[in-house]
Amino acid sequence: MPLPRSSSPWKSPSGSRRVTKKIYFVAGETSGDNHGAALMRALRERAAELQFAGRGGPKMQAIAAGEFRDWVDEA
Repeated sequence: MPLPRSSSPWKSPSGSRRVTKKIYFVAGETSGDNHGAALMRALRERAAELQFAGRGGPKMQAIAAGEFRDWVDEA
């Protein structure tokens, strides 16, 4: 069953202000990079304001932008 879409799904417990969510990913090889990137894209479709950080491959790094390091090339 698909999750409901919302214009502002992340709110503080009181509901008064918006809370930024950051999700940390780790992948050390190419298939993990592929699956992680697919998950990141799906999450962004539901909540564009999500931030991603972590370690992975070039596909995940391209989606995450800032706080992401490419581990796949180093493996």
